Amino acid sequence: MLRPFLALLAFLFAVPAAAQELRLVESWPAGAWLTASMQNLTYDRRFCAAETTSANDQVFRVVLYEDDDAFIEVLDPAWEYPGGEPLEFILVIDRDEWKVTGQGWPGAMTYDLIDPTDRDRLLAALSTGRKLDIRKLNRSRVAQFSLDGAGQAISSALACWDAERAGGDYKP
Repeated sequence: MLRPFLALLAFLFAVPAAAQELRLVESWPAGAWLTASMQNLTYDRRFCAAETTSANDQVFRVVLYEDDDAFIEVLDPAWEYPGGEPLEFILVIDRDEWKVTGQGWPGAMTYDLIDPTDRDRLLAALSTGRKLDIRKLNRSRVAQFSLDGAGQAISSALACWDAERAGGDYKP
């Protein structure tokens, strides 16, 4: 019970890359994951997200905005990446590796999921995997997450996203 509560707190209190103000609309748990409908008050935009926390209180989040903007972000307040600079890292889902070029931010790394084919492939791999490692190019691990519940959480986030893009609210 504590794990979903911590994930909910991560949704509300993690400092996003641009210090945006977020409001939780509704959330529901799925294994080690949490899915939520959110509102970005800074930009008056709605989004759906699926997230989990690591044993070290890092956060991995899939973010799906109503206007088809989508990305993943990994949050750790100890990271000091220059804001918006390109950052290469590796996502290791079980034994499959995805070398990506995203962006570094103070306390976060992000990777855009704008391309639907890339997005669908990555979300499918996350949904069926058992664990996720985030590694630097030198192979050192910077974060590790359980994917227990990821399939259900991501599926709910995608259904929520479809509802948001259609102009409605998602009810699980």
